[in-house]
Amino acid sequence: TKKAKLDDDDDDAAAKRVTVLLKVCYGDDIRVLEVPRDVAYDELSAAIALKFGLSSPPQLGYEDSDHDIVTIDNQNALHAALQAHILRIGAIGGDLRTNTLKVHVRAANDDDAAAAAAAAAAVAAATA
Repeated sequence: TKKAKLDDDDDDAAAKRVTVLLKVCYGDDIRVLEVPRDVAYDELSAAIALKFGLSSPPQLGYEDSDHDIVTIDNQNALHAALQAHILRIGAIGGDLRTNTLKVHVRAANDDDAAAAAAAAAAVAAATA
């Protein structure tokens, strides 16, 4: 029915408004990104590259409940990571607005990796 269709549209719109906080870690640099739960893999990868000043899309991984780093290399892997996080937070009665999914970033090319290593060495030298 038309009413049921409108309700389904409302549910879809509400789902798209749900956001997830990502704690994005690249070397010693940690930043928080808020993304829609249906974010596209290519969009997220590009946003992370821009945020960290990387010249190419990085390799991504997330920390699962066993504290293993699981590779995120396509839309299905990203969707699985976000869904697992949402379910885990729901199971503990948590709030998606305050609980983060930890995402690890690795440089996809040697230039970015060298720049990250140099930045980490500079931070270490400054704090020594």
